[in-house]
Amino acid sequence: MDAVEQELKWSGSTIGYRQMHQRLLRDHGLVIDRETVRRVIKGLDPEGVEMQTKRRFRRKGYAAPGPNFIWHLDGYDKSKLYEFCIHGAIDGYSRRIMGLQITTR
Repeated sequence: MDAVEQELKWSGSTIGYRQMHQRLLRDHGLVIDRETVRRVIKGLDPEGVEMQTKRRFRRKGYAAPGPNFIWHLDGYDKSKLYEFCIHGAIDGYSRRIMGLQITTR
């Protein structure tokens, strides 16, 4: 039960009982059946289970102290097959596009 609580505090709060079952086996070495994992999760986090059932997830809050404090960079590499890549940068405060680059190989 402690391992499930630990997982629910971090990234395990957004996964279902099947994936939690796998994570408990892989990361904690616990061998328990899925039904038990489902019951434990429902007992520890009934609100989270209800939200997952309704497909409504909690969004985490995000705030940047000011402009240009943090930029978020990402790339779209699936277009490499067609010989080009797309990369972009967004300001975390204003959420404006700071740069967009398309390059060929």
